[in-house]
Amino acid sequence: MNLVFKSQDAKALQIFAKLSTDYLFENPTGFEREIETEYDGQSVSEKLAYSSPIPLNREQLEVLRAIAKEDCNSLL
Repeated sequence: MNLVFKSQDAKALQIFAKLSTDYLFENPTGFEREIETEYDGQSVSEKLAYSSPIPLNREQLEVLRAIAKEDCNSLL
């Protein structure tokens, strides 16, 4: 275990520890149902209208919508 803390991956481990602690103990706001409902309520053309250099699937579009939410500060 000491090797992890001494390695170059220590920063990544610190970031992961903070994310998991925040998620488990800070009761984050969930947007999954809201995003799914918004997506389902769109017409087919609206679902396909997101500007992207590559095709995006439903889950990827939902992630983009989630991170656009004002209260969204992390995404798992």
